[in-house]
Amino acid sequence: MENTIYDIILADGTMIHATMNGNNYITDDEVNTVILSDENLENVNIGGADYYDMTCTNIWTEDGHTRFIIRELTDSEKMKKCIIELSALM
Repeated sequence: MENTIYDIILADGTMIHATMNGNNYITDDEVNTVILSDENLENVNIGGADYYDMTCTNIWTEDGHTRFIIRELTDSEKMKKCIIELSALM
């Protein structure tokens, strides 16, 4: 069985090559919480499709590979983020 390789391009131009297993990506590339920061997940291209306002919900090492889960923020999470940013300006 052949695994599809997804090219994941983050906001700063970092490219991660990963396969997908369920809801998590598996890669041999160097990936950590700094690379998958909220700022770097503001706009992401996965396999040619653009996504905005993503978050990393989990990252771990297993079987010598890095696995991570990223997803788009819900509308409620986006609103909360906006409120926090606005209150910081006051």
